[in-house]
Amino acid sequence: MHKLAWTLDACLRDRVLDGRRLRELAHFFSGFAAAPRPGGGRRPPEGRAAKRPRGGDDAESLGLPGRGGAGEEEPNRALGDAGMVLRDPATMHLIISQALRRLEALVAGEGSPAADADLGFMTRLLQHALGCRGMLRERAFAFAPPAPELLHTFYPLLMAAMVEAELHDADTVDGARARRPRRFFVSCVRCTAAVRVR
Repeated sequence: MHKLAWTLDACLRDRVLDGRRLRELAHFFSGFAAAPRPGGGRRPPEGRAAKRPRGGDDAESLGLPGRGGAGEEEPNRALGDAGMVLRDPATMHLIISQALRRLEALVAGEGSPAADADLGFMTRLLQHALGCRGMLRERAFAFAPPAPELLHTFYPLLMAAMVEAELHDADTVDGARARRPRRFFVSCVRCTAAVRVR
């Protein structure tokens, strides 16, 4: 966990999330299993109720680690802690800013967001940051792949909006009426957790 914090601290200090740092972050998350384990660790013996962690949901909803029963194993528990580190507002702002820069580069190069590995990984980081509180409550930890609706729907729409904005800025005159946002674009923003960042 210290490696993750140090890497992100260096990124914030330099105000950049470059390819080398992305590879360091990817190396950190590569050590975790891809699939979640419901309940985190061992299943309690039949006929015996599982012990709830001390502090309950209230503690975990605040990002505090829960305490499991004796002997309980949670090999991916560190993913919850990593999500809380990524959830720092300055860190999320940096990742979002870098993702937008990457989209601008894809617009300029006529690239596909679904085929861009760096953009996909940054999307996973954002998803993980926004979903870590649910993982802590449910005790099911995983570093999920990027949501298909983001790569194949939302990002292309955002890139199209960038192009339209450039064309509109080039052709606009004083007093021109702003265009209404596309309804489908707005629905993606409302329904997808990874883009509802304030």
